[in-house]
Amino acid sequence: CECDILDSDGLIAAALAGESELIGYVSATSLASAAEHLKSGAVAFEKWCDDSIAEKVQSAKFTAFGPDPIIAYYINKDAEIKNARIILSAKLNNISPDMIRKRTRAVYV
Repeated sequence: CECDILDSDGLIAAALAGESELIGYVSATSLASAAEHLKSGAVAFEKWCDDSIAEKVQSAKFTAFGPDPIIAYYINKDAEIKNARIILSAKLNNISPDMIRKRTRAVYV
């Protein structure tokens, strides 16, 4: 879909050209920090996306009226569920605690 930050046609062309082209395209936009996490891999990029969303909705827990607190609650509850899945899956596969800490999402930043 269209947005002000990225040209969807340019993004599609970069994605079809390969990972390095995609990273280069995103680096040239205001989302350069996203490109840095994308270089680290899909897991790091997904974690960065989830943590960025949690950071954006942080102030909503202090809002008394409107849909903001409900949306923030849903987003944070979703992050808690992802964390539980990550931890359980990692424990079943004998992954080190340090690796688990790197993959868990921020909850109520």
